[in-house]
Amino acid sequence: MLAISDTEFVRKDVPIRYVFVRGENGKDDTIRIVFDGGGGQAKRISQDQLIPFEQVMAGKFAEAIEAYKKIKREQPNADAVAEERINTLGYGLLQRKRIDEAIAIFKANVARYPQSANAYDSLGEAYMANGDKEQAIINYKESLQLNPKNDKAVKMLKKLGADQQ
Repeated sequence: MLAISDTEFVRKDVPIRYVFVRGENGKDDTIRIVFDGGGGQAKRISQDQLIPFEQVMAGKFAEAIEAYKKIKREQPNADAVAEERINTLGYGLLQRKRIDEAIAIFKANVARYPQSANAYDSLGEAYMANGDKEQAIINYKESLQLNPKNDKAVKMLKKLGADQQ
């Protein structure tokens, strides 16, 4: 990021501007994000408050799920609860071998996006990593039903010894 003033910064890689807004107390307590076609702003959170992603990483899983649900209720189109973002979080947990937490994240994603073949595919993968063949098959079949062209689901069902009906 490049500073263009003491309160404004721009990114080199994407056309986004960050503006820190000083409150009546003289402290930067709000950030305004400006980009082509829109923007938004957010209040500074306290030092001891964690965002949902940080809660997950800190092992405060129940709190994180509730925080994501709250964001989804209050700001249904927020990037923080976008299907792809939640899916990426689940895969990050899988890579760290935090399989139970990954399953919970993927289940939450399926609940939010029940028409997403990708959400079911990811949940199937997490169940497979957990050794739960039955649940993996169920979720890969659901993914394939939603997207009959999902070659990965076809391969995984074959690997699991399941028919595709």
